Amino acid sequence: MKKRYWRVFSDEQGESHAEEVDAELQLTDYAPPAPAVFTSRPAAAAGFVFVVAPKASVGDFHATPGRQLQVVLRGNVEGETSDGTVMRGEPGDVFMLEDTHGRGHRSTVVGVEALEILAVSLA
Repeated sequence: MKKRYWRVFSDEQGESHAEEVDAELQLTDYAPPAPAVFTSRPAAAAGFVFVVAPKASVGDFHATPGRQLQVVLRGNVEGETSDGTVMRGEPGDVFMLEDTHGRGHRSTVVGVEALEILAVSLA
């Protein structure tokens, strides 16, 4: 079983790119005595924040402040990397942001509601 997510990263010249990545999930006794569930490998986290962007919010290109995993909780977003790749996110979609230098990416809230994201800073 796999979980697909977007990975956004910068190359040595500072241009950002995006690729779809599959996280492998293995059947795990995660919380015995509950039944086994499928999990990915653990990743260390340093903290998290909830982010709310107003509807129709448009951001300019920027680098992410640190490696983070973002989960869309509510609303819809369109992201663009500096190489022109466009990504769309809706509730449940996951983004791994690693474009910590260079031009970065930009985000636009699309649709009729605000965007809510859970951003987890990775250690």
